[in-house]
Amino acid sequence: MVFVDKKFALLLPILLIISGMFLFESCVVAEIKPAAPSFTVQEISQPYDVPPTTTTTVNQYTGEEKTITYPGYTVENKTTYLVIKNQPFTPYKNNKGETINLYYYYAYRGHYYVGEGGWSSGRFQYYAPSDSEYTLIPFDGTIPSSGKIDIRVKAVIGTLEPIFPGLEGSDVFYFNFEGVEGDYSVVTVSRDMVVSTVLPSSSVLPTRPESSDPSMSDNFNSPPPQKSPWATNLLIVIATICIVTIPLTIVMYFNRQRKNRSMSDSAGVVCEVSVV
Repeated sequence: MVFVDKKFALLLPILLIISGMFLFESCVVAEIKPAAPSFTVQEISQPYDVPPTTTTTVNQYTGEEKTITYPGYTVENKTTYLVIKNQPFTPYKNNKGETINLYYYYAYRGHYYVGEGGWSSGRFQYYAPSDSEYTLIPFDGTIPSSGKIDIRVKAVIGTLEPIFPGLEGSDVFYFNFEGVEGDYSVVTVSRDMVVSTVLPSSSVLPTRPESSDPSMSDNFNSPPPQKSPWATNLLIVIATICIVTIPLTIVMYFNRQRKNRSMSDSAGVVCEVSVV
């Protein structure tokens, strides 16, 4: 029979618990895959009126004044937005002090494009969500007057590092993303499918200000990192092993002690018989 050294047997559960704690702490929410976003394409108008203007000019030779009045007009102020339903997520700091956040990424191409490529991304590539139920991202592409366009959106969770400079003469910003990417949601849109909405010019839309740093402000109270489901399962497995191992170790230890005592008693009896 193989006997386990009692010191090792007693240390084994402790080692399992310590290793499990390190593994558990390293499994943060960055491993959680975000859901494919639900979104629609909408054209939002915020019209405003430009009042009439009057200009007066003076003829430099005759001194004659000439007054011209330009009539007022209304600016439609139309913008096409991707209206994305936000999914719950709380930004936090990882053990490196980096901000872990959720971002949206979109791309588009013609519906009848042949091949795997052909996708054009948004101007800022990654967009942080708004604080409301929906995030509105200005669409950089053009909805064709005839034909169809495919638009796809995905959510990602991780960190962004700006890459400067970009292409010469371009105002497109590029970022190095590290984290977990979700699946794309794809919609096919034609001009007659775009929902048009008219809002007062004073309405505030739930969009993020355009910025070269979409991670936005870091001025928030960092909550404790959320744990991924598989990390929780790992802890449960380790705890189960410890629950089974500790009683088994104790039983093995006392069995070993009992056998040692029995052997000692037997040796004593043999000695007494020999003396007689």
